Amino acid sequence: MRTETNLQTGEVTQLEDAPITMPPAPTKQEIIDSISAALQNVLDTEAQKLGYDNIVTAVSYVGESAVPSFQTDGISFRAWRSNVWEYFNQVTDVADMQSLEEIMKNMPKRL
Repeated sequence: MRTETNLQTGEVTQLEDAPITMPPAPTKQEIIDSISAALQNVLDTEAQKLGYDNIVTAVSYVGESAVPSFQTDGISFRAWRSNVWEYFNQVTDVADMQSLEEIMKNMPKRL
């Protein structure tokens, strides 16, 4: 048991210690969802670094022959996106998944 003292009145109150409870461990689906969100964020962020709204916008330029640099970006981002989601399917389809940090460190890089 612990006590708490009111500094204005000097009154001492005894407080019962509450048991410490840990939050439940995340489910496998919650872990998969967090990995998916993290990978999607990386894809979108990389596309945004080149001025695209997100990965979807970057990939939409695959057929843009009027501006070759946009088309090249679109092709590159589309291939990378496919490789990332193939990797996601591989790493989340195992009983003993790697940590999020390991998955992020080992994710395919954009060429």
